[in-house]
This record gives sequence, structure tokens and C-alpha cells, in this order.
Amino acid sequence: RDDLAATEFLFTSAALFQQNGFDGTALSQLASETGLTVAEIEERYPHKEDLVLALYHVLGAESLSEITGLPRSTVAQRYQLLLQQKLHQLAPHEDALSALFATAMRRTSPIQAADIAPGKRDAMFQVFATLVEGANDAPQNAQEAEDMALMLYGLYHYALLFWLYDRTEEKRATELMLTMVYEFLKLSRPLLMTPLLGKSISKMGRVLMLIFGGARLVESPTRH
Repeated sequence: RDDLAATEFLFTSAALFQQNGFDGTALSQLASETGLTVAEIEERYPHKEDLVLALYHVLGAESLSEITGLPRSTVAQRYQLLLQQKLHQLAPHEDALSALFATAMRRTSPIQAADIAPGKRDAMFQVFATLVEGANDAPQNAQEAEDMALMLYGLYHYALLFWLYDRTEEKRATELMLTMVYEFLKLSRPLLMTPLLGKSISKMGRVLMLIFGGARLVESPTRH
């Protein structure tokens, strides 16, 4: 049924996860709340983690629709602000996202890390491409801009994992980490404009994405 693909269904599921906890929410509760049968839900979403994966990508599409609202400033400033906004958006879904990422880490899981981070097909990759494009210190070369977007995309997933593991009060460790990332980008940006270090951006982005399967999902450019 088309209802299963609707954002409304996913957010209803998310509300139950928040109310009862991810582990405390059964598909039968989702069926009762939405008027669907368990069989209908399982046909589209065999496991609860599949629901969370779909919700995560819906939230990614929301981020893409809102990226134009970022102030025009440096890559480092825009990136720090975006990560703060993104983690604020994901905060109500932390428990469910923890389950999703834990499932994706299992070698036998039908959900793979590459399903969370599918490279150029991911709305979040387009978010970072738009972020770079709108920065006042964006690379002039299109390939270099794409390489930088991939690097930021990779760093984002590591920041997300850090945030999920963070048990400090009010996620203080995450705040410190975001500040460190900002300082790194701010200090390294002038150096990355040099030919030698500029080429390393592409390598860095692909190395960062190896764990998420991005190495096979993002085409490697041919360099002469």
C-alpha cells in the first residue's frame, strides 16, 4: 500500500519509538496506531530497523530542502552550523538510530552501512555539495568541490557515530568534537588550496567512506 511509503507513517512510527523506546515498540503497536496490518508493514519494512533507515533518509531530504537557509560564509563555519542543526534534528530519534547503526555493524545484517551512506545517491551528500557550493571560499574547480563535499560527507558520518556513543552530560563531548572539526577545517582550508594537498582531499574522502562502503558507491575520477 502507498500508505507505507508516506512520511506520515514514518513519523507516526518515530513517535511510538520515542514514547516506548525502540525495543519497547512492537510492529503490532504500529499496526494498531496506523490502521495497517502487521503483514502489510512487514511487506515493506521486514524489520523495525528498516523503518528507521527510511525515516533517516526522509530527514536527509528535509535537510536538503533547508540547506539554502545557511548563511553564506566559509566552508568551516557552514559545516559547523549544519552539523549542529543536523544533530538537533536527529536528537529525538537517537534511540532508534542507535539500533539502526548497531544493526548495520553486524556482518550478517541485511542492512549494510552502505544503505545508510549510499554516496552520491544520498540526499545528505547533496547537502554537503550544496554547502560547499554556497561557501565564500568554495573551490573554483568542480572536481575539487565535489572531493571536498565527499570529505565533509565522510566526516559527518564519523561525527554521527561519535554523537551516538557520547554519554557525557548534554553531549558535551560532541560539542568539543564539533569545535575541533571547525578548527581543523578553518586552519587547513588555505593549505587545501595548494595542488599537492588539494589532491589529498579526494583520497581523504574515499578513505573516510571505506567503512561505509562508499568506496564502491562513489565513482573515482580519472586524474591525469
